[in-house]
Amino acid sequence: MGGLKQKGALWRWRAHRYIQATWVTLGLAAVLGLVEPFFGDIPPVSPFLLGVMFATWQGGFRVGLFATLLSVLAHWLFFHPSVRFPAILDAYEGPRILMLLVMGGALSRAIAHLRTAERRALALSLRQARRLERELAERGRVAEALRQSEERYRAVVEDQTEVIARFTPDGTLTFVNEVYCRFFGKSYGELVGHKWHPRVVAEDVALIEAELATLSIVQPVVAIENRVYSGAGRIHWMQFINRGLFDAEGGLLGVQCVGRDITGLKQAEAELRESQERLTLALEAAEMGVWSWDVVTDAVYWSPECFRIYGYPEFDGTAAAFGRLLHPDDAGAVWRAVERALAGIDGYAVEFRAIRPDGRVVWLSKRAQIGRDPEGRPLRMVGTVQDITRRKEVEAERESLQRQLQQAQHMEAIGRLTGGIAHDFNNILASILGYTGLALDRHVPDPHGKLAEYLRQIKTAGERARDLVAKMLAYSRDGEARALPPLAPGPLVAEVIGMLESVMPPGVEVRADLDPAVPDILIEPVDFHQVLTNLALNARDAIGEAGRIDIVLRRVAVDAGCAACHRRVRGGFVELSVADSGTGIEDGVLPRIFEPFFTTKPLGKGTGMGLPVVLGIVHHAGGHILVESPPGTGAVFRLLFPPVSGEDRGLSDTT
Repeated sequence: MGGLKQKGALWRWRAHRYIQATWVTLGLAAVLGLVEPFFGDIPPVSPFLLGVMFATWQGGFRVGLFATLLSVLAHWLFFHPSVRFPAILDAYEGPRILMLLVMGGALSRAIAHLRTAERRALALSLRQARRLERELAERGRVAEALRQSEERYRAVVEDQTEVIARFTPDGTLTFVNEVYCRFFGKSYGELVGHKWHPRVVAEDVALIEAELATLSIVQPVVAIENRVYSGAGRIHWMQFINRGLFDAEGGLLGVQCVGRDITGLKQAEAELRESQERLTLALEAAEMGVWSWDVVTDAVYWSPECFRIYGYPEFDGTAAAFGRLLHPDDAGAVWRAVERALAGIDGYAVEFRAIRPDGRVVWLSKRAQIGRDPEGRPLRMVGTVQDITRRKEVEAERESLQRQLQQAQHMEAIGRLTGGIAHDFNNILASILGYTGLALDRHVPDPHGKLAEYLRQIKTAGERARDLVAKMLAYSRDGEARALPPLAPGPLVAEVIGMLESVMPPGVEVRADLDPAVPDILIEPVDFHQVLTNLALNARDAIGEAGRIDIVLRRVAVDAGCAACHRRVRGGFVELSVADSGTGIEDGVLPRIFEPFFTTKPLGKGTGMGLPVVLGIVHHAGGHILVESPPGTGAVFRLLFPPVSGEDRGLSDTT
């Protein structure tokens, strides 16, 4: 249907052209007929010219040819009817007319082509004119949009609180906003065309130029903080964000900068830095570090003081890494305190031991606060850590001094009581033993009779009592000044070991390890003999029927606390140790083993004066006693005697 409509429209257009040509040709022929009487016969070519003229006016070969034929017929048929058409053919010959027609048609076609070309050129010109008109309109719209955009941009720039400026590579200002003018106290005309350098503190100019020199297409933006002089002459800190403007080849055309006043920020940073320095100095003076633990990410932060306290130059920064620094005996308590703090049960305050890389154990105190979200879930712990090793040592020394004082007062009271009783009892025993001896010598006729046996039993009991009194007197001696002879301990130890073989059960083995090169010590031989005998017999009683006793004599260097007086003992000593393979000493019994009359043996098996006598003799000789009794491994008594001479002679501290 669309094709038929187009063909119908084409035929209608063609018919309209031919009808229009007919009317025009007939009109021109009539005009020629009217004017012919005045100008004579019009040449026959006139109709052809009329056809050509019409073709030039109307266009198209077919229409032009049609107009030419119609013009000839109209001229001779209507204006020379007497001649008629055959006469026309005779007068002008058929070929000539045909040639004229062909020539007219060709000329008409040429003119039609020219007309078509003219119309096409005109159409092209019209299209170009319309396109140019559209381009001009578009440029007008773009120019208007650009103008509006520039107005908006200027409004935005002028409404900013930051200073904004553009300048050339040599620093000449090409644009500044109103804020820039107000800040520097200059008008637009006083600033544009001049360089920015005079408004910058001289010491900062080189820094700015060096930073601006780094601008490139790869790095088109650089931030600079520098000082400037405001319009009031005061120095302000400014932060400028500088963006380079480049041409197609990458050359710098200019720089646009946006700056803001950061003087307040700089002052706050300076105050914060000063506050942090004061805090750091205070923490360092207090030997206290600051730490934090992000509960969510498990990240642990340490201040520099923490690294010094823990003794590690590096730290992994996790809770697990911190756990590896804890003393095994304290790790459980530390993590339980953390769990209770995170649960909100208790605050976090714990004292624990940590192990440094060199193996040294230090005491630390940690405190922290818990940061929580609005729902109460823990987010982080922030706290402090302090090295309290010295405090713990002072506390231990104070406790040691307290124990020493209590022990000294206790021993002094017992010693005085024991000494008083022993002196009085010794006098009574002297009478009993004296009169018993006289009775046996003078008044017993039968030395084998019952009376003699009874008196001998009384004398034996009295002698035992006398030995006990002697021990009591030995314990009660409070270091009265008396010269002690130097003694080579090796031979005497060997002598005592030989004597012990007769009093040891068959299942008890006595081993000796004696260093023959130990120096002499200051002690009475009988006292040294009694000390070693008492310890050996106590070891035998602890073992029972089978076991081993090790007796060692050697030279040692120690740093430990005396088990009896609790003083700190440091230096070189001659050590006499007696170790047994028994069950050891219970923790509750160990602090009381040197008390007079205290014994764990069954009734009638011990007097409780063996170790007190050992203690009295050793202290009188300037020595000390160390006791080791790991559970289930027996006990070791280590007697420390100062050597008679030597640079490493041991000392005992009273603090």
